Amino acid sequence: MSESPIAPPRTIADATPECVLAPKSLAELQAIVAADDGMTLVPVGGGTRLDLGHAPSQAFALLELAGALTGAIVHEPEDMTVVVPASATIGAINAQIRASGQRLTLDPPHPDRATVGGTLAVGAGGPLRTRYGLPRDTLLGITLLRSDGELVHAGGRVVKNVTGYDLMRMWTGSLGTLGILVSASLRVQPIPESVDIAVRGLSLGEALTMANAVYLADCRPELADVILERERWTLLVRVPAPLAALARSVAPGAVAEEWLDLYGRSRDAGFAEDDHLAVRIAATRSAIEGIAATIHRLEATTVVARPLAGTIVAGWSAGDMPPLRRLSPEFAAIRRDLAASGGSLIVDRMPDSWRPDVDPWGEPPGSFPIMRRLKDAYDGRLRLNAGRFCGAI
Repeated sequence: MSESPIAPPRTIADATPECVLAPKSLAELQAIVAADDGMTLVPVGGGTRLDLGHAPSQAFALLELAGALTGAIVHEPEDMTVVVPASATIGAINAQIRASGQRLTLDPPHPDRATVGGTLAVGAGGPLRTRYGLPRDTLLGITLLRSDGELVHAGGRVVKNVTGYDLMRMWTGSLGTLGILVSASLRVQPIPESVDIAVRGLSLGEALTMANAVYLADCRPELADVILERERWTLLVRVPAPLAALARSVAPGAVAEEWLDLYGRSRDAGFAEDDHLAVRIAATRSAIEGIAATIHRLEATTVVARPLAGTIVAGWSAGDMPPLRRLSPEFAAIRRDLAASGGSLIVDRMPDSWRPDVDPWGEPPGSFPIMRRLKDAYDGRLRLNAGRFCGAI
């Protein structure tokens, strides 16, 4: 077992680890996980989402995975698949497979640091969710390290293999509370010839209506982001090049927009260096307008609505944050309204001083008893991320 001698321990939700463990091989990682030392382990990949969730409910160690989860990125262009170690970053994978005209459609904030393991553990989609769905929809097979130190496999390496699908869905989005991802087989997509267009100066209702019109016209948008800019709203759309003229016909005022990266200004909503508060909301399309208007009224620095995906992301920089006494009842009201439809408001980042009063997850869903039983079955000794997930699992 190796302890990190260089970097000081990072805090998790304002809690300080007992130590930092940095195994140098998979075998050493297995031994650490299987050990009975009375601590829970917080796995760390790229470290881009360590603000998410509760503090661990007991003494804990940070478990740095980069040295243990090594290996080659194996791309099969003909099968449109790639097999990767969990510590590979999204940026590194795309850099390698781009020459074949393909890409991975996982799109977390900070892709040059975000790892496959962390992205699947969080399970949140970005702008490309509009066309390609959630991270779990890219997943074909996994190798997972259980909390007893044993390796298990689910799924396969080819697109038509659906063996173990339910197990993969269970692990994806569980915040590493049921196991540590070791490697994954993922579906990749062709890089399409596409056109980016923007319509500026809209009201929120106009922008959402126009996004829906682009969808109903069968323009097959890859992304459709409605972004608050200087008290008006901008619709940013990416469509296949052959459908650009059709998109412009249903989006009056559209102009060509050269984006400097894949997702333009909406990429890291809530995850800029100066953002101290970030929320992620899942809602029905009919609820998007009212919720986005509320978030705007709460003076968010950045608001991005993705109506075709049913999501809103928002961030507040340090200088723009209203006091907790104003935000807390508004967040609670949004959560109450969303509960009936199965929606959610998750606080991805917040000031540490807010943590005693703000639950990052909100009220546990109706499926929580099943989640509790799964945790008991797969990690009854609370070895992995104890207390950090929804309902303090």
